[in-house]
Amino acid sequence: MQEKKQLTQQEIRARLVQMLDDLLAYCNKHGLTCFLVGGTLLGAIRHKGFIPWDDDIDVGIPRDDYEKLRELARTEPIGGHYAFAFGDDGSYSSPYGQMIDLDTRLRRASTEYLLESAVTAHMYIDIFPVDGYPDTAEETKRFIRRVTFLRKAVKYSRSKFGRGTSGFRTILKFFPVFVTHLLGNRFLVRRMVREASKYPYESANYIGISANALYGVGERYRKDEAFPLIEVPFEGKQYPAVACYDGYLTGIYGNYMELPPEEKRKSHHIQVYRKANTKQ
Repeated sequence: MQEKKQLTQQEIRARLVQMLDDLLAYCNKHGLTCFLVGGTLLGAIRHKGFIPWDDDIDVGIPRDDYEKLRELARTEPIGGHYAFAFGDDGSYSSPYGQMIDLDTRLRRASTEYLLESAVTAHMYIDIFPVDGYPDTAEETKRFIRRVTFLRKAVKYSRSKFGRGTSGFRTILKFFPVFVTHLLGNRFLVRRMVREASKYPYESANYIGISANALYGVGERYRKDEAFPLIEVPFEGKQYPAVACYDGYLTGIYGNYMELPPEEKRKSHHIQVYRKANTKQ
């Protein structure tokens, strides 16, 4: 068995930044729009880098470009030690995508609750399609209720039977896990993608991430206020972000410049290993 080296947090972050650089270079080469979102953008604005207790990177890509990226992944792979995986085509078990580093092995505490088929074995960057949103707040609330229901269904379809963070949670999860396993992860991911992309990006006035909508109505923002993209500092470099980052971050985090309480500063508790003969 080939010897592997466990990466320090500094090495993990350096490798993630290199992955981000390579992903953006690939997108730029093919004329695809890609920008920082979620906690990565929050870290860029508040910390000029990673959130101190964070250990991942999230990017957003408009739905049309996301579909082009899926096609390119088949016809012109990114190459090297990277690969793409997408829930849309069955190579991933969530309704979005990932860029993975095949030279690494990843372990994280949460995997003990997930099916083996739902566990990402390598270090990755999450790639979220950015979709259109309804114009009215009322219809947006209804839309969010639908995608939230489906997001939870997908989550249960990825879960193991008889495993939970407590005995009560294990019992509470049994029925939804049973039902969603009957329906199947692939069916639910496809259903989620159809619902998330219901409002065409090109004709929408409001946009946002709906395939993993964690923050409700606050996820949406005006497209005409988002573009053209601006550059924001992250780990000593400049990266693309929506021009309306203040409204976007306020919508999902509230007073985002204020640090959360200690108990809410949650890390993914990951361990990353790489082949001993690979470069940092």
